[in-house]
Amino acid sequence: MTAHLPAGSVIRVSAATMDKMKDLFKNGRTVSSGGGTGIPKIALIKIVRREGKTFPASEENLSLRDSKQAVERWISELEGEPGLLGDRRPRILVNMILKNITADFGEGDVVIDLEELQFRALAGLTSIGFEEAGRMLDLIGVLRAWESGEKIGVISSGDGLTGCDDSDSEWI
Repeated sequence: MTAHLPAGSVIRVSAATMDKMKDLFKNGRTVSSGGGTGIPKIALIKIVRREGKTFPASEENLSLRDSKQAVERWISELEGEPGLLGDRRPRILVNMILKNITADFGEGDVVIDLEELQFRALAGLTSIGFEEAGRMLDLIGVLRAWESGEKIGVISSGDGLTGCDDSDSEWI
């Protein structure tokens, strides 16, 4: 099912998808029947529709209309068209990912990625304890949710993290 996005929405794509789109925009221009150059807009719309994700994340698929409007705005931005400040069409942005994290496991700083952090949390159960390993795995889950565009929050209580109750939650 597809639903139309609210005005000014964001569509996130991976860095690899954005590179593919830029390459297609730069090198995929075709000669139009009017003698000028044309942009392979249909191919760009298909890419955005297939690989784009709404932000905040939604279960809905991108509609053709939203994908088309987003691609048209993206092309306008690349071509430096003036007057885009109040543009209400969906905007295409790169989805940021975490490449690495600097952590200290008691032996100095170590630069690791999320997979390595998860492995160290599980492998170090005896040295860091179950509670700390659980906290690290919770953090990894939060960071992965953030990478995928989910809304994340901090659950505050007097003695640590508890179940989510909207009355004591502060969303960030």
